[in-house]
Amino acid sequence: MGELHITPENYLQYTGAGLDKMWWGGWRYLNAMPRRSPYGSLSFARPLAQAIPIIPRSEWQRMIAEKDTNQSWLRNTNDRAGVPCLDQNGLGYCHAYGTVGAGMTARAVHGLPMIHLSSESVGGIVTGWKNQGAMPDDDLAVFVRYGACAQSFMDKEHSLRPSLWKPGWEKDALNHTVVEAFDLDPTDIFGQLMTCVLMNIPTADWYNWWGHHIQGPLQAKFMDGKYWLLKRNSWGESYGENGYFWMAEGYGRGLANPDGGFGIGVMKPSEV
Repeated sequence: MGELHITPENYLQYTGAGLDKMWWGGWRYLNAMPRRSPYGSLSFARPLAQAIPIIPRSEWQRMIAEKDTNQSWLRNTNDRAGVPCLDQNGLGYCHAYGTVGAGMTARAVHGLPMIHLSSESVGGIVTGWKNQGAMPDDDLAVFVRYGACAQSFMDKEHSLRPSLWKPGWEKDALNHTVVEAFDLDPTDIFGQLMTCVLMNIPTADWYNWWGHHIQGPLQAKFMDGKYWLLKRNSWGESYGENGYFWMAEGYGRGLANPDGGFGIGVMKPSEV
C-alpha cells in the first residue's frame, strides 16, 4: 500500500466503516475493550511521569531531527532486528497483539535475539482461550506474570488449542516476561507517547472510538504544522507500509490521541 496517513477524511476506510456512529459497540467488532482498572492503580506498571521526566514540547523538534539524523527510531530498531509485522488474520486478539508487539520491539531495543512471540499465549489466558475481546490491562498483567512463548511452540498459526502445542510452552513463556512497564496518563497521552518514542520506549495503546489496540509510536515527525506519530497495526504487511501508518496530534477528531497506553521498558534478558 505504501506510506499511509490516517486523517478525518479517510479514517473510516482504514479503520472500519461505521464505528464512528456506534463506537460503543466497536470493541465487539474489533475486540478491544476499555481498560479495567483506572490509571495509576496498577501494581505492575507505575505511572510514566514517576519513572522518567516527561520531555517538554519545546524539545520535540530538536530531538526528532537528531533521531532522524542518527536513524535511532524504534522503527529503525525493528528493521535492523527483523521484528515482523504481526497479523491477527481475523483473530480477535488485537488486545494481545499490540502488547506482545511492543514487547518484541523492547527485546530488540536491548539487543536480545529476535524471537517471534505468540500473542495467542497471552490473549488465550486472558480470554479462557476464546476468540473474543479483552481489556488491555489484563493482557499486560498476563505478559508480566506469565510471559509469552515463542510462536514455534504452537501447532499452527492463530491456534487457540494449547493442548496441541508443543510441551513446555508455559515454561518457555516465562523466558519472555515484562520486567518493567509504565502506565501512561490519559490526560497527557500525546505528550507521554512522544516522550516514550523519543526515549526508545515501546508502547501499546488503544482507541475506544476504533475499538482497537495497536502498537504505539515507533517514529515521530513534524509536518504541516502538526506532530505525527507512526503506529503499527497487526493486520499484516499489506496494511499501510509493512503495517506502519501515521496519525496526527489533535487533527480533526484527534485521531492520534488514544484513550490510554502502556510502555514496556524492559523484557526479561533471555537469549532463548
